[in-house]
Amino acid sequence: MLIDNHTLIPFAPDWLFAINHRQAHRSSVAESVTGLEERAAWFTQPRRSGNYTITTDTAARTFEVESVLRAALESAKAAAPRWGREQIVAQSAGNTITLERSAGNFSAGQWAGIARPLGDITAAAKIASVSGPVLTLEEALPCEAGDILVPLDLGRIESVDTELIGGSGRAFEISVKGATPLEAVSAEFVFTETDTKSNWLSILANLYFLFFIDTSGSMDADVPNVTAAANDLKVLLRDMIYGGDQEKADHFVRVQSWSSERWLDRLAYHVSGEEAARYVSLAFINEASSGYHRVPRVPENEPTSSFSTDYNNFQTEYARREFSRCKVYSVDPTASSWEDDNEAFNAHLAAAVTGAGNYADLGPALSTQYVLYEVGIPSGRTAQTYLNDIFTLLGLR
Repeated sequence: MLIDNHTLIPFAPDWLFAINHRQAHRSSVAESVTGLEERAAWFTQPRRSGNYTITTDTAARTFEVESVLRAALESAKAAAPRWGREQIVAQSAGNTITLERSAGNFSAGQWAGIARPLGDITAAAKIASVSGPVLTLEEALPCEAGDILVPLDLGRIESVDTELIGGSGRAFEISVKGATPLEAVSAEFVFTETDTKSNWLSILANLYFLFFIDTSGSMDADVPNVTAAANDLKVLLRDMIYGGDQEKADHFVRVQSWSSERWLDRLAYHVSGEEAARYVSLAFINEASSGYHRVPRVPENEPTSSFSTDYNNFQTEYARREFSRCKVYSVDPTASSWEDDNEAFNAHLAAAVTGAGNYADLGPALSTQYVLYEVGIPSGRTAQTYLNDIFTLLGLR
């Protein structure tokens, strides 16, 4: 089950193992009137993390848990229940749930899952409003008195430690970390010319954000949604980093359409007359046939001469840059005629980035040079999701 593009981990914990919840507050040194050290908060809300253990006793259950955890790890996006903070349902009517006591662990805009006591989560919905013990949901949840409502945290799995516990049984100790919502970024940290390096947003100062969207034809059905999200993200970065300075945002945050499918050529692009060789480059594409791969794919024919040329150019550009983070998003084609091309592209992309097969002969794997990729993303993904990705790329999450 996906929740805002996050894989839900529905499995109940083993209550014989400890469940830990943590809240982290990050700060940096701030200027002080008194001369004493003062601290300035990075975020207005703490960041949640925690760990718990899931145990299995059959091969089928082990396979089910492993499949979900693998999907969550590969996407780096997980919806984790906040076990130990659930509350009991007193009654339910339509999309309204009344709890046995005041809803202390739930808030509007948050996701919540329903489960039987000691059972797995069977369904989830977003909370529209909270008033005392009464929650109004955006859609009805199938539940009854005595069920439990569990708050869900969107974030990622940091690690999964496994242990054999006999036969086909396994113990999965899961460590999760919540995402940083945009509204939690402290308003004090808006980019200005007087910011010092002690300010965490100095990481973002004079940093180019380049969004490349393939308009060669295969993505025609997806381009409007992807472009809208990229432009929304530009507005968010303008308001969050550049204090609403449109001119500065236009210079450092650029959304560009290009009719070539050679994604590595785009990642090697730099701005003419740049103020600093510091880049975050994101490319949206769904296939690169003829230039980088064939359909169906023939791995022994890769890398192509075009890719080899672009690889060498990227190495030159990477060595020149002071800072570089890149990610390629393989957009799910909405037109069925491009599905075979997208499948071949995804396989090519994985091999090219990780340096698998013949790509190992070119030189360093792109994945060692901060080039990431993600396949199968929906074109309707929101700007907030990409903003969270940027936080991850920059090490701020």
